[in-house]
Amino acid sequence: MIEGYSGDETKGSNQDPKEKSITDNTLEQVVFHKITGMDDIEKKMDIDSHSKLIKILTGIEDTQQKDVDFMQRMFEDRRKFFDKYGIEKPENIITEKGDLDAYYNYIIDFAKKKDIQVETMDKAKIPFDTFGFTPDAFFHKGIIYIADVKDSLVRKYFLGSSILHEVIHALQEKSGEKMSPEEEEYEAYMVANLVEEKAFLEMQSPEISSDRTLFAKRLNEIMLDKIIGSSLFVYRNRGTKQEDIPFYK
Repeated sequence: MIEGYSGDETKGSNQDPKEKSITDNTLEQVVFHKITGMDDIEKKMDIDSHSKLIKILTGIEDTQQKDVDFMQRMFEDRRKFFDKYGIEKPENIITEKGDLDAYYNYIIDFAKKKDIQVETMDKAKIPFDTFGFTPDAFFHKGIIYIADVKDSLVRKYFLGSSILHEVIHALQEKSGEKMSPEEEEYEAYMVANLVEEKAFLEMQSPEISSDRTLFAKRLNEIMLDKIIGSSLFVYRNRGTKQEDIPFYK
């Protein structure tokens, strides 16, 4: 059975899709426009880029079975990445502790134990111009900056996955492992966002939940767009031309 597809990995995740962080739904749009000048990511980032990225990340070829195979691979890799970095899964911590801020507290404590500096910042002071939006968390020059959400348990619940995403990037940097931007983002998004995106999709589009192939196709599109958007941000900052980006060749 595919981990997560049965619903086991979404226990304790009752987030309203309307409450999703802006970092979850605008990054790929903003960066895609900046690097290409194109306005509509849904129309311009075609399926060919997705197929190329799937092959780059996993070696899975563009066949009729591709969507289901890639979805299964994402959940398999998610397990491997948690093991690779020695991090507990959010669903395990939240279920065990029963508190909305349990994972927020866990992942900050984990970061400190790994000598990763975490600093709280007033969201109004987060550099909007750098990103084109105001993120809840970001990693810069060895430091993870997180928005100050005061004592809001609900906000801490949602912020936990954002911090987890940045902790993965901090650990990648510490490891010295040579990875491409898309490989780095694949790890971070699988660990921090895959299960919650699956839960959002089930809530938003329950009519496709019983169609394994259609559900896989849509979930894959969501995750691949996120990986592409974040990777483009890195490539843009490096001055890489669009024609030199692997999933656009």
